Amino acid sequence: MFWLSRDGKTQNHWGGADPDSHMCACGKRNNCSNPYVYCNCDMNDDVWRSDEGFFTNKELLPVTTLKFSKHGR
Repeated sequence: MFWLSRDGKTQNHWGGADPDSHMCACGKRNNCSNPYVYCNCDMNDDVWRSDEGFFTNKELLPVTTLKFSKHGR
């Protein structure tokens, strides 16, 4: 998953994680559902999961595009 910032640049983190970290908030806090992934959405186990967090770097907002892809097992 990645998203595009206001200037169209690819961002590889989600709210609650540091830019360029390839993480979500649970990865930064080390409390994702699986300790070997950095985002709950990367579990790819057909269980409904979510990743939550706040975007604090206002220079990147608004989120203009979300891009998702399913990883193979």
